[in-house]
Amino acid sequence: MSDWNHNIAYRPWLMSKLKKTRSLLDVGSGDHSFAAYAGHQVAHIDVVDPLINTRFEEFQPTQSYDAITFIASLHHMNTEEALTKALRLLNPGGKLLVVGLAKNKTATDWIISGFQVLISRLLGLINNEQQNYLFPTKEPAESLREIRKLTKRLLPHRRIRRGIYFRYLLEWTKP
Repeated sequence: MSDWNHNIAYRPWLMSKLKKTRSLLDVGSGDHSFAAYAGHQVAHIDVVDPLINTRFEEFQPTQSYDAITFIASLHHMNTEEALTKALRLLNPGGKLLVVGLAKNKTATDWIISGFQVLISRLLGLINNEQQNYLFPTKEPAESLREIRKLTKRLLPHRRIRRGIYFRYLLEWTKP
């Protein structure tokens, strides 16, 4: 597969969380391939992308959603404002799913990332990783510790864990 990248690696996790989802909002969709992929399982998908239609901050939806995804896009926005808006747009029982990037700020962050480089490079070679991204990239500003603290306050009972490929995974279900 010639278009594999670190975000595509998380499609199985995302799709497993989207079972029985009728409507999805994909925020900051990058190359739009996830929306196309999820379209095989989800009936209605809206995409918010500053390159094709609007910024999430300016997005005025006409409906609420069963799920909202941020795939390597949340760090391009004000995290608290974006999450607060996403909470308002979710239906009761709806899922918020984030494949996010965090900044290395502590010695532990750097050590874990150092080990991940070996795994990431190996898997990148095996999967013929795409090296040139066609969409904007940005370094994250917040550490995983800071994201955990913020989301603990905003998203009671959220699940968050460090993933490989320098990502973290966040899952929350709206009561």
